[in-house]
Amino acid sequence: MEVDSPVLDLNGFPEELREKIMDACDVRSMTALARTSKYWDRKRSECIYFRVVSILADFQLDPKTFLEFLTRTSSVISGSAALLVFCPGLFIPGDLDLYCSEENLDDVLDLLNTFTEYRSPEESSSKEELIKDRDYEDFSENCIAKVLKLSCCPPPESTRMDPTIVNIIAVRDVHPITAISHFHSTPVMNVITGKGAMCMYPELTLRMRGIINTHRHSMKSRKKFENCLNKYRQRGFDLGLTLGKWPGLRPDLARKNKLKSIPLCPIAFPEVPFTGDMKRTPKEVILEEDEWLLDWELSEWRF
Repeated sequence: MEVDSPVLDLNGFPEELREKIMDACDVRSMTALARTSKYWDRKRSECIYFRVVSILADFQLDPKTFLEFLTRTSSVISGSAALLVFCPGLFIPGDLDLYCSEENLDDVLDLLNTFTEYRSPEESSSKEELIKDRDYEDFSENCIAKVLKLSCCPPPESTRMDPTIVNIIAVRDVHPITAISHFHSTPVMNVITGKGAMCMYPELTLRMRGIINTHRHSMKSRKKFENCLNKYRQRGFDLGLTLGKWPGLRPDLARKNKLKSIPLCPIAFPEVPFTGDMKRTPKEVILEEDEWLLDWELSEWRF
């Protein structure tokens, strides 16, 4: 005998359980649920906010102070730490990458030196030496003004054995957000701002797919490039050289456009401290008005 399937009414669950359900969802499921009501939209914002807070706390950074600082200086966090906001549990980040303008570099260093225990390693690397160990050759040399590496010993109660690392990448001539388009592939093109988090290629990243920034495919240091890609393949990403690998994708996905016009996944943080108001937080607050007008494209794309 056929029977109707029971409809699961999540709204009837206890508040604590609903929060756990939201946190267990992937971002695509979160977004689908968020569209059903202001309540679930608020819960998605809170969940993403607490993921960012957890990441910053792991790196011994005061979340409130640091997020306010990102807003004040138009700086962003990107790299593997930002990816974890959208794909949690894939790996444990070894460092945190902070992108700022060359003009704001002194302010960034002043914040870290004044309010944290981050200091330069005893044997500081030059830009060229650091590139050998890191992925910064994924950028056009003209974009990088300076790369600084700061470390901080873990607190006594921490289970972490190695120091936490913050890499400061100061860029010139471009906004820190658009500098992210020089990465080797789309899975790492995500950003955390002081007001929210954005996945630049959700149609790919949230399905564990990625497009290779194809100019880098022919770079002289092919081994380094392949190592970068293999790191994300090992994390479960299926990488391709063209959009044709996955039929049905929007043809303009890799075309130049304004940030406000591309199909990204922006999730704004809720107002802090939290209130009982369940109004939706508009995505526009994540960036300043003029930043939404920035041009975005896969910087090294070749058709």
